[in-house]
Amino acid sequence: MRMASLLAVFVMAKAAMLAGHRVPLSWWSPVAYFWQDAAVVLIFAGLEYCFGTPEHPGRHCHAGPRLGERSRRQAPAPRW
Repeated sequence: MRMASLLAVFVMAKAAMLAGHRVPLSWWSPVAYFWQDAAVVLIFAGLEYCFGTPEHPGRHCHAGPRLGERSRRQAPAPRW
């Protein structure tokens, strides 16, 4: 699903770039315009296949405990 989304973004970006320009229409036009986008998507798909995706990508982004949970060591109250 992620690779299909990446390809869709590339195709929409290429379509926006080509909008308003004269584009020669032939059966080679899609190949000529989209082969690089397809190559990048295939490279990322291969990397994802080889290395996999993490179970929870945001797992290492949390600095503290989850909301609603108390940590075992609480910070001392500030002395004003």
